[in-house]
Amino acid sequence: MSRRILLLLMVIKFLGPGETAKRRFNFLIHNVTCLKFGDLVRKLECNFQKLETNRYSLNMSGFLQRQLSKDAEFLGMIHIKPAKRMTPIKFAEVRLKICETLTMPALPIPIAKTIFNEIMTKSNAPFSCPIKGTAKRHFNFLIHNVTCLKFGSLVRTFECNFRKLQTNRYNVNISVVLERQLSKDAEFLGVIHIKPAKRITPLKFAEVRLKICETLTMQALPIPIAKTIFNEIMTKSNFPFTCPIKGNVSYKITDLELSSEMFPSYTIIVDFNFTLNFYDLQKKFISVAVQGATVPIKV
Repeated sequence: MSRRILLLLMVIKFLGPGETAKRRFNFLIHNVTCLKFGDLVRKLECNFQKLETNRYSLNMSGFLQRQLSKDAEFLGMIHIKPAKRMTPIKFAEVRLKICETLTMPALPIPIAKTIFNEIMTKSNAPFSCPIKGTAKRHFNFLIHNVTCLKFGSLVRTFECNFRKLQTNRYNVNISVVLERQLSKDAEFLGVIHIKPAKRITPLKFAEVRLKICETLTMQALPIPIAKTIFNEIMTKSNFPFTCPIKGNVSYKITDLELSSEMFPSYTIIVDFNFTLNFYDLQKKFISVAVQGATVPIKV
């Protein structure tokens, strides 16, 4: 099965001895860098965003070409440089096997334990080995068209486009500016229709209706592919992680990647139509439709 091994949305919050203790410092992240080596990793991406003072979110995603061995391990190190010291010093180091770490109840360093627990809460990483690679696909993924429509006077501007990067891989760009702030009860309705090769009429494959504010904060959707797309949107956009969604702000999704890797290896050959409608005060104000297909790989 095709599996995204790391897809996390992580809010890092460093506290003193307790949540009510007064801090004597502010916490800054200057940069987050992700690098891959060799041919084991097919894809690795990461970014971070400042939410507010002392609070950041980190997004990471990756695909492996094959399953990790049971002896795969990681090495974590923290170097610090106090204000009056010229050179950094090693503050902490931990080397552990990945499989043992997934099953062990605690890590030896408190801050590592905190971050690890947050990762497991906000990701689709398994709680035990194996860490799987991407299974061989029997299909190619096509996007025929992406359509964006606006309704009523709530939306000032709404634009979208897509382009093919290579076989099975597309980029989508969307921008929207609202005239006013969305209500707290604004919601979206996502529907996927599919038409298998031997069927005359399409059938409804999946449907989900959720409030926008609740979705931003819970960071979890009931349909796996919807969760994958949502996490990718939050990685590639300037949408906030909590409401409000404000008026007079240009919200953009830049280079949102849609690819065959979103689909499990057992995906059937179909034409599909994915429609996402947004409602405020029970009135539809924008709609996004993606039309495409999965087609057999020609041998």
